[in-house]
Amino acid sequence: FTTQDVEGDDEQALEIGHYELFTSLPNGERECVDDGRYFVAWRRVDGAWRIYRDMFNRNTPISA
Repeated sequence: FTTQDVEGDDEQALEIGHYELFTSLPNGERECVDDGRYFVAWRRVDGAWRIYRDMFNRNTPISA
């Protein structure tokens, strides 16, 4: 996950970013098997930041 932007105040925040998912191949190399964008809505509850909502979208469609 790579955060690209965060906006908010003392009670709530919105994080937007990009993600990449890798797998390890038998030869030891890594291969990117998924990537896309995400957002997370955070809220402060009893002094701690908690995820309120999250969503992601893949950059490529799922192959058949």
